[in-house]
Amino acid sequence: MWGTLDEVVAKLAPGEQGADRTVLAAASGGIRYVYLRREDELAQAVSWLRAEQTGTWWAGDPGGDAGEPRYDRDGITALLTHLGLDPGAARPVVARHRRQADDLNAAWAARYRAARRRGPAGRPEPGC
Repeated sequence: MWGTLDEVVAKLAPGEQGADRTVLAAASGGIRYVYLRREDELAQAVSWLRAEQTGTWWAGDPGGDAGEPRYDRDGITALLTHLGLDPGAARPVVARHRRQADDLNAAWAARYRAARRRGPAGRPEPGC
């Protein structure tokens, strides 16, 4: 996550500042970016603040100190506005396009999953 990027880069290449992408690519052999978001950004901010307060980032996280979280309106607001946007001015985005997904998409996905389970020449693939 972006909040730990500086720490990761510093551990991989001490003294290399401003070369995050280069350091990560050298360490991993290549980089892929995944953009994750939640529909309910308030719930995301609350979860994030709670994790920061307790050190517990997922249920059963052995690394957390199980500290007692406390409500912090300013902390939640800061996480909602970290991009410099006013959460009160936010408006829902209305898509101009309709989803294409339908029964055909579902059938193709099911067919693909079945083929992945069978693997080449009808043999099951490892891990499926």
